[in-house]
Amino acid sequence: MAGNEAAVHEFAMRALGDVRSALTASLVVIGDKLGLYRAMTAGPVTPKELAAKTETNERYVREWLNGQAAAGYVEHRATRGHQVGPTHDPRRRRLRCVDQKQAQS
Repeated sequence: MAGNEAAVHEFAMRALGDVRSALTASLVVIGDKLGLYRAMTAGPVTPKELAAKTETNERYVREWLNGQAAAGYVEHRATRGHQVGPTHDPRRRRLRCVDQKQAQS
């Protein structure tokens, strides 16, 4: 019986991980389509500032930021606001470079 419970638990955790991945992917697409990531490349922003920059609803931007922070794509600092990725993460610099190349095209 214990082996069966372990198998059920493993299956449930895998299914939950798949659902989490699907939801996170949809939030990434939304952030890209609305220009939320692009608007964050200049530095930390509050939900209100990000909503103003992207002409979106502040409440929805706040929820999006919370989801992105939970997934680890956005870092939240109470004193500085939200920003893309951890400040020490070299991928954050690459995001800026990619965005600047696209802007030049």
